[in-house]
Amino acid sequence: MKISAIAAVTFATAASMAATVANAAVLTFDQATACGGGCTNSSYISQAYGDSADYDLTYRSVTGFGNSAAVAGVTSLHWWNNTGGGFGDLIDVAYAYSFQGSAGGPFGDIGFSAPASGFQTELVSIDLGGYPYTDRPTQLVVYNGDYSSLLYDSGLITAPGVGHLTVAINLVSTGGLHIQTGGDAFDVGIDNIVFYIQQTGPVGVPEPMMLSLLGAGLAGMFVVRRKRT
Repeated sequence: MKISAIAAVTFATAASMAATVANAAVLTFDQATACGGGCTNSSYISQAYGDSADYDLTYRSVTGFGNSAAVAGVTSLHWWNNTGGGFGDLIDVAYAYSFQGSAGGPFGDIGFSAPASGFQTELVSIDLGGYPYTDRPTQLVVYNGDYSSLLYDSGLITAPGVGHLTVAINLVSTGGLHIQTGGDAFDVGIDNIVFYIQQTGPVGVPEPMMLSLLGAGLAGMFVVRRKRT
């Protein structure tokens, strides 16, 4: 079917505009970038890792769920790959640390700042694995940006030593998020955090400009059809 040049450009423009509604990202804690210059086992995750113009990320080892104090002397989460005992089958993970190890019961906290006005963060899923190739009981919770509301609570779950567990979250926040694991986040690694930064409001509802463009395109198609008949 032949369409006018106006219609072709119109539909291409509308498709391009729709494609910019959401930006997907995955925190994989890649060895080359997660620590700000190449990671080795037990390196700190860089506080700049994963940051963008749309949001800022923070990484903390804390003493409990909610708005808890950081573990004294620990400035971030730590990094590990699967060398010398791994977190299930996950490669390149973040984990919490205290000087007492698992006996100290550290909790992990990954914070997302509030995105720019008119945008929201959609948290999709997270992978967990148990160290060293051992099933570990854990709990995964998500708070809003100021810890005033609990948005998600997995209850007691098992981070497996063989394979990994993908936890589907699927929640949205306009005011930032905190992902927390505990009470033994020393032996539970977190990886592959999938999220979107997207415009607020229903996705797929045409804006006035898009409606006018689509109208012009349909009108162009009508003119071509009239000429052929």
